[in-house]
Amino acid sequence: MLAKKRKCVPSSETNGSNNSSESKGFVEGSIVRIRLENFVTYDSLESYPGPGLNVIIGPNGTGKSTIVCAICLGLAGKPAVLGRQTHVSEFIKHGCERAEIEIELFDPKGHNKTIKREIRQNGSNWFVNNGPTTQKAVEALIAGLNIQVNNLCQFLPQDKVADFAKMTKEKLLESTEQAVGPPGMFENHEKLKNFGGNLKDKERRYNELKEELEKAISENIRLEPNVKNYEDRQRHLDKVKILEKKKHWVEYEDQRRAYITAKEEKDRLAKRVKVAELKHKPMRAKLDKCSQMIKRCEDEKIKMTDDIKQQAVKAQQSSKAIESETDKLAEIQQDEELKISADIEKKKKIKQLKRHLEGLQNDLSNLPESQNFQPEIERNTEAQRGIAGHIRRIHTQCQDVEHQLRTKKGEKQAIDHELAEIKNINNQRLNLLRQKHRDTYEAVMWLRQNSHLFKKKIHEPLMITLNVNDPKWAKYLEMHISFNDMRAFVCEDKADSEVFFKEVKDNQKLRINAIIAPDKHPDEFEPPQHINTLRRYGFHSYLREMFNCPTAVMSYLCEMYKVHAIPVGDHTTKQRVEKVVNEVPRLSTFYTENHQYAIRTSRYDKSKSSRCSEIRKPNLLTVTVDENRERELTQLLREILGTCHDYEEVLRKHQLDLGGLEKQLEALRTEKKALLQKRDQRKSLENQITSKKQSIIRYERELIDIDQERRAFAKKVQDINQRKVGNLLKMRTFTQSCAELSIQKTRTCLRLAEQLKNKFKMENDMRDATQELEQMRNQLDETKESLDTLKASARRLLVAAKKICNMGENEELSNDMKKAFERCPDNMEEIDAAIHEAKARADCIFSTSEEVVHEYEKGKKYIAKTEKECKELKARLDDMQEDIEKVREEWLTPLNELLEQINKSFSYFFKTMNCAGEVDLYEPENKEEYHNYGVRIKVKYRASESLRELTGHYQSGGERSVATILYMMALQEITKCPFRCVDEINQGMDPANERRVFDLVVQTACKKDTSQYFLLTPKLLSNLSFSDNMTVLCVFNGPSMLHHKDWNMKKFFKRLCHIFEKPMSYI
Repeated sequence: MLAKKRKCVPSSETNGSNNSSESKGFVEGSIVRIRLENFVTYDSLESYPGPGLNVIIGPNGTGKSTIVCAICLGLAGKPAVLGRQTHVSEFIKHGCERAEIEIELFDPKGHNKTIKREIRQNGSNWFVNNGPTTQKAVEALIAGLNIQVNNLCQFLPQDKVADFAKMTKEKLLESTEQAVGPPGMFENHEKLKNFGGNLKDKERRYNELKEELEKAISENIRLEPNVKNYEDRQRHLDKVKILEKKKHWVEYEDQRRAYITAKEEKDRLAKRVKVAELKHKPMRAKLDKCSQMIKRCEDEKIKMTDDIKQQAVKAQQSSKAIESETDKLAEIQQDEELKISADIEKKKKIKQLKRHLEGLQNDLSNLPESQNFQPEIERNTEAQRGIAGHIRRIHTQCQDVEHQLRTKKGEKQAIDHELAEIKNINNQRLNLLRQKHRDTYEAVMWLRQNSHLFKKKIHEPLMITLNVNDPKWAKYLEMHISFNDMRAFVCEDKADSEVFFKEVKDNQKLRINAIIAPDKHPDEFEPPQHINTLRRYGFHSYLREMFNCPTAVMSYLCEMYKVHAIPVGDHTTKQRVEKVVNEVPRLSTFYTENHQYAIRTSRYDKSKSSRCSEIRKPNLLTVTVDENRERELTQLLREILGTCHDYEEVLRKHQLDLGGLEKQLEALRTEKKALLQKRDQRKSLENQITSKKQSIIRYERELIDIDQERRAFAKKVQDINQRKVGNLLKMRTFTQSCAELSIQKTRTCLRLAEQLKNKFKMENDMRDATQELEQMRNQLDETKESLDTLKASARRLLVAAKKICNMGENEELSNDMKKAFERCPDNMEEIDAAIHEAKARADCIFSTSEEVVHEYEKGKKYIAKTEKECKELKARLDDMQEDIEKVREEWLTPLNELLEQINKSFSYFFKTMNCAGEVDLYEPENKEEYHNYGVRIKVKYRASESLRELTGHYQSGGERSVATILYMMALQEITKCPFRCVDEINQGMDPANERRVFDLVVQTACKKDTSQYFLLTPKLLSNLSFSDNMTVLCVFNGPSMLHHKDWNMKKFFKRLCHIFEKPMSYI
């Protein structure tokens, strides 16, 4: 196995107790002990930093920056401060469930504060002195100790070094205020920024209110004439309202008088109706008696009518019986005639059958002797049997071929399905591209439709064209090839690439990548050594051998990513990493089963170091296309289609053969039918003769005796005539009875007519009397309805009159209203004239909308309110201006003093390096824009230059690093914080600047009673200055390292003295 990263060696063997000797030099909040467990690459670590400068040194990749991460996260810092992972759980060592950070902070009172953070996948648990607590409580504790891990002026991780130089002047001022400013400086700055915004808002509001007030006053002055017109017109309209109210009362009074007149008329009509009803009763009695007499006559008439109907029905029944007998007689005569005619027909038929029989007998006698057709029939049958057998055999062959054809078609369907699945894999790749980068997907779809526009092939993005031979190898390619190249098109011709870019990027505005393949063939790229020479390290193949792709794409990957020279090993390679690094020449990168190793050679001593990265899970090339299988299936499909075509040709030939055989068989069947007809002709004649003889015998049996039949017919006619005579006698009796009843009915009808005439006269008299009575009653009802209408109308008018006068139901007119009514006319005509006159006077005045009056009144209220608000806002503005001036003085004076101190130290440090530096306060043109104030750093590294502002672009990286660390040292000269941390600040410095800066750091950080200082670096120059108040913490890794708990400093010193043959006192 690959050797685990070893732990930092403790700088001392103390147990961290806070006694007088061990705590000398520490300030409150300094770090006296760091312990890590399962954190990033560490299994376990425990280190004891010194109180002054702590130089943490070790090769790249050994885990120096991991210690900085632990300090930040252990003191409640956020992952964003480090510029690395976004979630704290990502700092847990791979394969572990939790990690621990324990940091012991110095407390001069004798009880150090031990903060422990237990990190899990779903959150963190916090402990202070082994007692559970919350993150907010830890943050409060850290803030009380003036520890600011989120302030780049105090805590500068490796990934944030560049951010310090890129900080804006404004942000640098805020960080400086927080780091070294006196209490309240940063808060006063924040107040001024807030004051500035609030002051502007209030001034803007004050000006807006003044402008609105002036507009409102002008508008009300403009509206005053209209309001006066409105009031004059309103007086005339008020008079109209009084007249309208009086009109309602006059209408009510007129209606009330009409009601009284109608009531008197109703009483008079009621008396007349009562007299008419008394005269009407005797006439009704006489009419009722006459109606009774008419009823008796009608009853007698009805009874006689019923008797006449009964006798008539009986007579009709006798008549129908006579008709029935007559019909029977006609029916018997018809039957007799049919029997005789049928007998005659049968005799004629017998004669025809006898003539036909004689003809058949002659035909039979004229036939030759029977000929033997059987041999010919048998030969014909045998020939049909042979052809039928041949047809069956061909049918069997067709079935076999059809079965084989169906089998091949089934195989074709399976291959089509598998090819469709392979095509679907391509679609999956394309859909994945659409999800990852929509613009590239759109460009692919355009290229597929317009590939004819290019002279040579433009290959689709690598994530589509690359096919891994084994899905488990996809992770190596995705780790090795950047995503930008994964989505890049590969052009074989430069002119094609220009056309492609112009269309896709310029015209369609799509963000894509495209590269031009080199002219070299992939075979020209040879690995540095054969893979067999590397098998002893566990390597099994080069990266190029794990996938296939178009030739142009492979050439690009060989040239750009050296896939022909990157070996891939298994789990045994991980155990031999050190040998691989030291023994395999010309190797910059290699892979084990789950890790990538990058080898770097030092510029100073040519020593090699390796950086290990865990291979991330693949997400682009996991869906692979087996191109060999696709080619195999395509070839197999062509073969199957050829075989199916051959089978179909065989079937067509068999169908043609079957058609000819079927025609031969049909001819033989026709021939056999003719032979059978000739053989059966004599037998047919004999059968016909027998049938005719039997028919003659049957017809002769059915003949009747004509004389006997006529005697029976005469007897039936005599019986029918006798029955008809009896029915005639009955009909005469019933008819006589009907005549007598009819005479009696006529007499009764005469009496009925007399009574009806009397009744008609009485009804006319009665009708006239009734009509007169009904008229009087209707007139009375109409009078009652009119009376009710008048009453309801009067009540409605009364309600309306009271309503228009705003009176209650039982309320009387007020005296004021009565007096107002007295001044008005008393009849409708005069009231209408007065209303017309008042309306005319109102119409003569210009009509002003009521909304204008409301707007005028609303304006008066708004003016009063706004004047008050302006006065109050002006007072608040004056108070705020005084507050701003006071806070500005409290902030700006100490700030200038602070920056003068920083500038003094900063300039001194630069001067010691034969350079120049300056720090001052940047003030914007508008002095009240407090958010634009900032710290401006100016530097000069060469005598020929002038002071230039430090930016993230003009100075080199090393120059920016020098300015950064010197600024932090200048801050340290001013105020103390428990510790400061700078990670690899010397990266990019030339040796001279690096030496000068290191000497300044040692001088500054190793002073008595100064803050603890952590400086991380992968290397140190030779012959540097060191101090007794300086601690060097070395970070080692490798397969031969001891566990840090097994490390013994005394034994190490003894062994060192033994090697150099020196006494212990020399050490």
